[in-house]
Amino acid sequence: LSKPRYMMNHKNLKFLFGPQYALLEKNYERLQQKVQIRKNIKKILVFFGGVDLEDHTSITLEILQNTDLKDIFIDVVLGKNYTNKSKILENYSSINNIKIHYDIPSLSNLILNADLAIGAAGTHSWERVALGLPSIIIPIANNQVDLANYLAEIKVSKLVKNGRFIRENI
Repeated sequence: LSKPRYMMNHKNLKFLFGPQYALLEKNYERLQQKVQIRKNIKKILVFFGGVDLEDHTSITLEILQNTDLKDIFIDVVLGKNYTNKSKILENYSSINNIKIHYDIPSLSNLILNADLAIGAAGTHSWERVALGLPSIIIPIANNQVDLANYLAEIKVSKLVKNGRFIRENI
């Protein structure tokens, strides 16, 4: 058997590991100059990735609505493949302090203007870190656990260890 044509000799490849090589949109570098230390929580960003199979978005919004956060504005981002969009729109679109965003091309401006994020511990974590946004992260897939532990260890995020018990941890 011969090697497929697309296979390359690994000696010709350069492997780049670590947070300094995270793939981010070009505008994140430009926006880093505008980052300010957040002293008060006035705006929360909620995003659990493009799919959110276990509907952590709804659970988080229910918890936030049952607390005394009337003066806090909440940006909710729903991914293109989020299956409970109609439920979110029905329950939260008429609430004054909640704005729902659907399948937006970039979260960079929302991240820059938020004071706290609540979300999954996936690729979006690097975007939040790049713009200095404190976060409560919940690994919602096995491949997010190592990153979540690392971000908690370096104290840029607070880790909720078991997303299924989110109600007890927020």
